Amino acid sequence: MAQARQLSKRLEGPSLAERIARLPFEARGEILSHFGGIDLARFRHDWGVWARPKQDPDLSSIVHRIWFLLGGRGSGKTIAAAHRLGRRVQAGARSIAIVGPTLRDIERYQIKGEGGSDGVLTVFPPNKQPEYKPHKALVFFHRPACTGCPSAEDCGGAIAYINSAEDPEFRGPNLDTVWCDEPAKWRYLSTIWHNIELATRLRGPLPLEIILTGTPLPLQLFREIIVDEETITILMSQAENESNLDPHYLARMERKYGGTRLGRQELEGEILTDNPDALFQASILDATRVESAPALEDVAVSVDPAIAQGPDNDETGIIAGGRDAAGHIYILADVSSRARPEKWGDDVIKACTQHECDTVIGERNRGGDLVAANVRSAKQRAHGVIAGQAIKIVEVHATRGKLIRAEPVGALSDRGMIHIVGRLPELEQELTEWNPRIGGRSPSRLDALVWLVWYLARLGEEEKPDYRAGFKGLRQASAAMRGPARPSAASGFAAALPRWPGGSKL
Repeated sequence: MAQARQLSKRLEGPSLAERIARLPFEARGEILSHFGGIDLARFRHDWGVWARPKQDPDLSSIVHRIWFLLGGRGSGKTIAAAHRLGRRVQAGARSIAIVGPTLRDIERYQIKGEGGSDGVLTVFPPNKQPEYKPHKALVFFHRPACTGCPSAEDCGGAIAYINSAEDPEFRGPNLDTVWCDEPAKWRYLSTIWHNIELATRLRGPLPLEIILTGTPLPLQLFREIIVDEETITILMSQAENESNLDPHYLARMERKYGGTRLGRQELEGEILTDNPDALFQASILDATRVESAPALEDVAVSVDPAIAQGPDNDETGIIAGGRDAAGHIYILADVSSRARPEKWGDDVIKACTQHECDTVIGERNRGGDLVAANVRSAKQRAHGVIAGQAIKIVEVHATRGKLIRAEPVGALSDRGMIHIVGRLPELEQELTEWNPRIGGRSPSRLDALVWLVWYLARLGEEEKPDYRAGFKGLRQASAAMRGPARPSAASGFAAALPRWPGGSKL
């Protein structure tokens, strides 16, 4: 990590365009007067003009396999990766994979670019535009020497295969270039990363390269990648990209998160270690993570409802999970949102359908019958099996403080009894960052998870004797009362009668 910080420090600085923009008006005019119309058009599509040194480093002299661009939100890592991929296509890359959390995320951020300005389709000049074929999950690129093919698909250039991290079976041809975005959100991170490593074995005109872009989260795999001698890691902060961001947004983020652990991660791009004040430790959540759940005996959806609506109000926490035969808890999904009651009611029913559960847990303190009413209303609007299935509403009451409720759940996590299935970054963020000593804004996802675990683990119930068929307690007690068996030569009915401990017959 120290090496990554040193390299990132060395590359700090503005882009050429930013340096020109900071000059006095007369000086800017004099520089731009030397460009003709055609040159200004090229200027617009020259990434070297607009990129900061961190976004477009010269890595030709450094032997590497992975370029890890680790940055806070809005730091400019996505556009840097898109241009990096474009540069490799122009240099002769042929077989490419574009991997993201979901197909929707890939299309929105990596292919088209948020706002239509930072995806793969936008980094090429108009006469070299790639062709995106969503029904084929492919992107076709023109050959570098192409002078005007009508179709990139027929040009014989590079091909990019789109792979969603929702499918653990990453398959494809040998690859010379891979762009992986937000791997911390991949459900099957370990499996897919392993398959990507195996797929990047093509020896072609370019040294193969895996481009990683992501927000820093304390994952063990991230630490392993960073310390890998074939990885170049560059750290970027949100503030470095301030010239491209709304100043009101920057000021708001600084007010809300400046100086906090969350701000250090989300704004400054720093990978944090475990928070000693948190009830849940990131290292334990990562160590107990699984990619799929075993057979579950009991499955439920827990809801921590938000009362008011609005962009700055609390979210409605909606967490699905189940318990296996050994008593371990598996957290299956997080569909929390800042939505209207009828919308989150539908989300609860969808979660019940997807995870085959018939129990909904709702906190009655907040909103009274709100959870029960919304779930019943949403069930009436639903179609299919769930519409005819009875759903049990379990109402819980917060009679004690949040910390007292959460501590037993944190203890179960420390014992390795709670497993997150795949990646649930927003939930994990709340679990590992909420400090019970200072309180603060109510963490809705954490609250919903706590109620879910209390129900599944039966934390609110006293231990009861087990009267199921396998219980041996009565038989053992009877044997102890009878004492050791003594041989007898007696025969007949009288000899078969049981004896009291003193030896007399009953």
